[in-house]
Formats: sequence, C-alpha cells, structure tokens
Amino acid sequence: MKVAFSMSKKTTRSRMVIDDMRISFSIVFYFCALITNYTVKHVLDLESPLVRAQTSAIFMMVVGLVFIINLPRVFRRIGFFFLSSFLLAGSVFLLNILLFPSNIEYLLDAAFWFFFICLPLFLYYHAIYDRMLFLELLVKSAYYQIALGIVFLLTTNLATPVYDMVYSYLVLVPVILLIYKMFNQFKLIDLVLSMAGIIATVILGSRGPLVSILVFSVTLLISRAFELHAKSLLIFIVALVLLGFVFVNLDLVLEFINSILVKHGISSRTLKLLMYRDTIDFSTGRNILFETTIEKIKENPYFGYGLAGDRLFLNGTYPHNIVLEIVAQLGLVMGLIVLVILLFLWLKPIISSVDRVDRDLALIFFALGLVPLFMSGSYLTSGNFWIFMAICSSI
Repeated sequence: MKVAFSMSKKTTRSRMVIDDMRISFSIVFYFCALITNYTVKHVLDLESPLVRAQTSAIFMMVVGLVFIINLPRVFRRIGFFFLSSFLLAGSVFLLNILLFPSNIEYLLDAAFWFFFICLPLFLYYHAIYDRMLFLELLVKSAYYQIALGIVFLLTTNLATPVYDMVYSYLVLVPVILLIYKMFNQFKLIDLVLSMAGIIATVILGSRGPLVSILVFSVTLLISRAFELHAKSLLIFIVALVLLGFVFVNLDLVLEFINSILVKHGISSRTLKLLMYRDTIDFSTGRNILFETTIEKIKENPYFGYGLAGDRLFLNGTYPHNIVLEIVAQLGLVMGLIVLVILLFLWLKPIISSVDRVDRDLALIFFALGLVPLFMSGSYLTSGNFWIFMAICSSI
C-alpha cells in the first residue's frame, strides 16, 4: 500500500513538472517567435507590406497553436481564474465601447493584442507552479535569441544603418537574460554575447533599451549587495566604480566608442543623439506627445478619454509614457489612485519577496516590461508588461 502511494506521488510530481515545462515553453516560445519573425523578414529582404503582414500572421498562428495545445493544462490549474479574467477584461472593454464609442477603432485594435497576446501570457504565467523551471528555460532561450539578433546585425549594411527601434527591444530580452546569468555564474561567452547585443543596439536601435539595461544592472547589483561574499563584494565594488566612471566621463566614453565605429565605417544614430544631446531634441518628438497629452488631461481632468482614447488626440499613437497614458484614459483622480495601487504592486516583490526566483523574475521583467513603457509602447499591447504584472500579482 505504501509502495503504491509512493508511486502515485512520483507520478503526480512527474506530471506537474511536465505541465510546468510545457506551459513555460508556451511563454518562452512567444519570445523566440518574435525575434525569428523579425529576423526572417530582414534576412529575406521582404519589403512588401502585404508579404510582411502575411509572414507575421503565420508566426502568430504558430504561437497561437502552441498556446492552444497547452490550454488544457492551464485550465486544469486555473480554470475559474482563467474564465473570470477574460470575463472581467471583456466587461471593461465593452463598457468603454459604450461610454466612449468614438474610441471603438482604437479599442478594437488594442483588444486584439490584449486578448490574444497579453492576457494569455498573464494567465499562463499564473498557471506555472515551479517558477524556477520557467526561469531556467527563459535563460536558455537567450542564446537562440541573441544568435538571431547577431544574424540580423551581420546582414545589415552597417555603413548606412537604418534606425530600428523594434529590433533593439527584441535584442533587449536576451541581453538582460545574459547579464542576469553572468551575475549568477560568470562565463566569458555570456559577456561577449551580451556586449554584442549592446553594440547592436547602439548601432541600429534606440536609447530606450540602453536605459533598461542600466536600470536592470543597477537594481540587480543592489539586490545582490546584501548577500555577497568577499569575492563577489569586490566585483560589486569594481562594477560600481566603473559605472561611476562612465557616468562622470560619459562624453569621453561616447566619443571613444564613436571613433572606433567610424574607423570601421559604421554610423550610429543613437550615439549621435547621445553625444549631441544639448543641440538635438533628446526626446526625438516625445515632448510633443507629452505636451499634447498633458493639455488634453487639463481639458478633461475628471473622466478621462477611456481606454485607447489617447489615440484619438495623438493621431493613432500613444503618449509613450505609461503614467500619462493611464491618467489620460482614466482621468486625474482615478488615474492617480490606480497608479498608487500599481506602484505598491510593482515594488512589493522587488523589495520584500523572500523567494529569490520570484524576486529575480520581477527584476528581469521590471526592466523588460515596465521601464520601456516610460519611453515607448503601450501597456494595453505590451506582452512583457503583462508578464511583469503576472509576476507581481502571483507573489
């Protein structure tokens, strides 16, 4: 009888591990599919908008198929929560359609991304029991993602590189993961690959990912500072000194890096913007979005413009700042209340979580999901943000 009970426990445990691995794979596969889709279109030089859209649709269907295959496992674990979340989110969107009918075009567009990408990512993370399995699989995927990022870079004309914000945020994912891995177990290959990703961002991408990398590195350093031994403490102090040196001598460092790139016939938009930030609009157009949004909030401070309502007065785009986006949509009073609640939710796992895995995942997706929304993107369509929300709410 005891043997049968023991075998039953082992079988249950084995099934739990398999389910965790497959649910985790669904989320990790999403990240791999994003950069694969983007790299394939670049390498094959697909310029037709129709062909590019069809290629993206194929990859999205494959991602959707993976999610559907693993849906029964998720539903066995969080079936009630799953249905309740879709019902609540659907009610919020329908209410906004009724209250703000002029937003319907942008609401439907946001709803597609939210219900087919963001909410499933949020719920699938909640269905994972062993988060360490997810973290390990995610870190392993960094090698595949950075490899495609390097392929993208090597198939680009570096003499006249075209600014590509999407690419830089896709490469940000493996760079953050490799930096995290180096904090736990330093390997030279991880340093080389992460530096390759940073260089690629400097050459082709925007400055936003560089901010995320810096924020992540500093917050991870701080989180580790209280649990470091002598050797690690020395590395920590050296890293802080190096960061301080770079900050104080930023202009010299930027000129040095730029001179090396120029010698090799490489031009970098991001470096030029950083070097001449006193003479060039450092926000590259964001100030106009910020000012317009603030003026609109002043015009209607109490009720806001509803979900996706900011798209109406910004000609289809968003404020590029999550604080302004939430306040513009919900109004000043409700927006500030929601932001205070979210601030508590965001900081609690980072500051007070006793579980190392939960805290590390919160730090990773704080850099990947929240920090970018202060410079680009919308919380309604950012899968990374909703994984961060899942991590915080599950803790």
